[in-house]
Amino acid sequence: MKGPLDSIFWWEKRRIIFNLVVLAAGIVTLVLLELFIRFYAAPGEDLAPAPLLIVGVFVYGVAANIAYTLGWVTEILWSGGDTNRTETLRPQIYRLGLVLSVLVTLSPAALLPLLRLVIDSFG
Repeated sequence: MKGPLDSIFWWEKRRIIFNLVVLAAGIVTLVLLELFIRFYAAPGEDLAPAPLLIVGVFVYGVAANIAYTLGWVTEILWSGGDTNRTETLRPQIYRLGLVLSVLVTLSPAALLPLLRLVIDSFG
């Protein structure tokens, strides 16, 4: 029987990679949004005031890490404390969570242009 610490260590060893991948997706999103705003916004208009943007990025990072922590918390709950039962599912759950996190992080860069298309088609 493997205990909860096995799961916690497994997940925590991968947290840095998770954060780096989500950070990269966040940078791509911010760059694409900035380019979009420069193309469509009035001169001098920004995506958001810099302090607000910094707070938003920080809050998003904290939220992403709270969600990441749910990986090992839910595994411990699913396994009833015997993480030997869920050990083989970890890589799949990790990959799925990483892909979903990247998609959520990239979604503003996709949704804003779509919103613009909808507004332009009705306006």
